[in-house]
Amino acid sequence: MAKNKKKCGRRTKKPGITPGVNEHDIAQINIEHFKAYQLLIQKIIDHLCRLDELSQPTDEDKIKPLDILRLSSSLSIAQKGQRLARQMDNIGDDSQANRLESLVERALSDVVFHRTTLYNLPLFPPQAEAISLIEEHITNKTGKVITVRSARQTMKNECSAMLCVRALINYREQGGTYIRTAPTWKPQMINSKQRVEKFLKMDPLINNDYKRREGFILEHGQAQLVFLSTDKGANVVGSTASIALDIDEAHKVDKGKFEEDFGPMAAYHNVPIIMWGVAADKQDLLYEYVQHNQEHNPELNLSYPAHIWCELLPQYARHYEERLRKLGADHPVILTQYDLVDVDTLGGYLKAHHISNLLNAEHQRYAAPRDGREYIVSIDIAGEAEAEEDDPAKKSRGARDSTVALVFEIEPGNLRNDYPACRLVDIYWWTGKSLGDEPSGLPGQQSSLLKLLKLWRPKAAVVDARGVGEQIAKYLAKHYPGVTAYAADSNSVSQDCYGLLALINNERLKIFRNDDSAEYAELCRQLKSCRYEIKGHDKMRLIKPAGSGHIDMLKALTYLYRALMHFVPAAISGLEPPKGWYRSNRKRVWG
Repeated sequence: MAKNKKKCGRRTKKPGITPGVNEHDIAQINIEHFKAYQLLIQKIIDHLCRLDELSQPTDEDKIKPLDILRLSSSLSIAQKGQRLARQMDNIGDDSQANRLESLVERALSDVVFHRTTLYNLPLFPPQAEAISLIEEHITNKTGKVITVRSARQTMKNECSAMLCVRALINYREQGGTYIRTAPTWKPQMINSKQRVEKFLKMDPLINNDYKRREGFILEHGQAQLVFLSTDKGANVVGSTASIALDIDEAHKVDKGKFEEDFGPMAAYHNVPIIMWGVAADKQDLLYEYVQHNQEHNPELNLSYPAHIWCELLPQYARHYEERLRKLGADHPVILTQYDLVDVDTLGGYLKAHHISNLLNAEHQRYAAPRDGREYIVSIDIAGEAEAEEDDPAKKSRGARDSTVALVFEIEPGNLRNDYPACRLVDIYWWTGKSLGDEPSGLPGQQSSLLKLLKLWRPKAAVVDARGVGEQIAKYLAKHYPGVTAYAADSNSVSQDCYGLLALINNERLKIFRNDDSAEYAELCRQLKSCRYEIKGHDKMRLIKPAGSGHIDMLKALTYLYRALMHFVPAAISGLEPPKGWYRSNRKRVWG
């Protein structure tokens, strides 16, 4: 029995390459094992032959089956490959082993060579600079925080995936844990994991030799890559990084969550922390560490705004220029996500040039629709006056919210960057008006708004459906086609605010000439006094100015963008972040 066990054990034991190995032992290896190694080694040699300094291998130089395991040993233990080759029996001319060893060593020391030669993929100067700096700190275990801010859709995830793969290769023998994070598990973390796995399958130094563990761990040899979510509710306590801690979208990570749960992961082994992201509202985690590095170690801050990528990639430059035309150079998304300019959390929503664009109009106010014209209506609903209100100041028009209906004349054929020309031609403004008809017979908001819609016959109308507005919005949607009951949330409000700025920057919206009316005066006041607030680092909303005054008209103005989505579907593309513009006179920040 013991004899059989011993025999079985010999049959399943993996062959090793040690001095004195004989051909009989090697012959026991499964033929499929040979084929796999042969394909791997030949793939690497083919890469070598593409280099100018190397010639095509001769027939005598080609790999022999019995040498495959010897060569694979130098592959799996690159730093000892030359010594192992010399120890092997019957290897004869070891030129192939030398070549392979040279390739592996160069790939592990030169990320540009690694990616371009073994992946046949480009690596741009900013990417190479970032990876090289990070790997230097990984090797030296400096415990520093490295910040990398780069324009949207440029390099961050690709760089991180390369770092992950190279860490698995470099630490597969001694072991170690690289922790990679993202704000959400699905889709961000899943996408990150899939990108790494794609590279693992491509890389001949790994040759698809990795394992999946527990759904969030990838293993190659003794090295581990652990994927974790930085969501505030994620349970991540207990993980330890011994290679590096990698924080994606650091500008969106909660400060308290990072300092309490993630920062300590790097402490025991004093490994570096890499933070990737873009600019935001000066209140985010990434900005905090950028400022700290700027004061103490400015070389740890890497910044690659859009104009750098426009110089490197003509197709990116074209896309960036298009987005800039669509949203404007001072749009907050352009500034933060592409020019990498941090913006204030609070500020005036419209600048002087925005207001000038709006008021520089030639058309007059109309009391009724014109023949052959098309219209859109946006409505912001306010509650009726409270009878029990005791404070006289709060009963005044200036202290209570108002219902506002704005009427826009649209020119669908007059497009610029997919936006049609829009002219504000009339304003309805009611304060304290009852929701339903009064006992005296006076019409309330509900019937007055329906009458307005029947007069102007708009192609689309957006009605505020929050709070008391829900009843009116549903009533109007039931009695007039084309009405959208709009229950805004923080995401859609932010889209509306950004969308209105895009319309104004493209000079697609004009307000009727001054007719000395109270409505015109109030609209101008709100345009000048309304302020914005950034929440969650990139979500915008409008806020009332300090002291008295309201923003009902401006809120209704932002609904225009929502209405245009139903009227001119192409305009919805404006919700996508812009890609910026090319400035050739700017100096590169690398090299």
